[in-house]
Amino acid sequence: MKKDKVELVECQEFFELKLNVANSQVPIAELIEYLKNTDKLFKGVNQTLNEKYAIGFNSIAIEVVPFEEGSFRIPVWIKKLVKNPYFAGIVVAVLGDIITDLLRNELGIHEIQTENQVVVVEDKKMLENKTTANALSNIASLVINNDSIRDITVTYDKSNGERERINVSKEVLREVAEYGIEDEPTRYLQTNVTLEIVSPVFSEEPTNWRVRYNNKAFTARMADADFLEV
Repeated sequence: MKKDKVELVECQEFFELKLNVANSQVPIAELIEYLKNTDKLFKGVNQTLNEKYAIGFNSIAIEVVPFEEGSFRIPVWIKKLVKNPYFAGIVVAVLGDIITDLLRNELGIHEIQTENQVVVVEDKKMLENKTTANALSNIASLVINNDSIRDITVTYDKSNGERERINVSKEVLREVAEYGIEDEPTRYLQTNVTLEIVSPVFSEEPTNWRVRYNNKAFTARMADADFLEV
């Protein structure tokens, strides 16, 4: 018996990342990194929704909307294809909601209604996907390492059909930048090197500073108690 062909249903979801800079200018190399990591971020979250919850989309494509004059924005439409039209109509806006939680480091849960049940999705599960974790870390690091960027604004479609705008500070993004750091980093000894300090933390106890070496940013523990007391 010949099976009927199942048509893919297309739906869209809006998401915008706004870099709040005084001159509305960002180097081309940085823009490319923002676009690449935004694409990886959405695809990583969708992969987790498929693998862990079986409610992801068959495929997604990120398309950039033309920029608006007077500000530097990265607005995109997320085109999603799914075979089940009922599912597509209910969860039109799920990806941006999850990603916004990840970007502002407020990990919670999302109750997603499907045809047969309510699926509870945990934000922390998204960070188990290395593509997602590294994309978040890369975006956050790009922002905190650019002194001309004050903070970012995220605009996304909520699951109830409303559009919401959220500001995320550099302080929060410093925490997000840690997402992509491996739990067990490779350890090696290297002496007499010069580190560029990105974000110092002055505390009485040894703590992690954000530093850069060979054009790579990472965290390092400041253990000189005498220096910290100065």
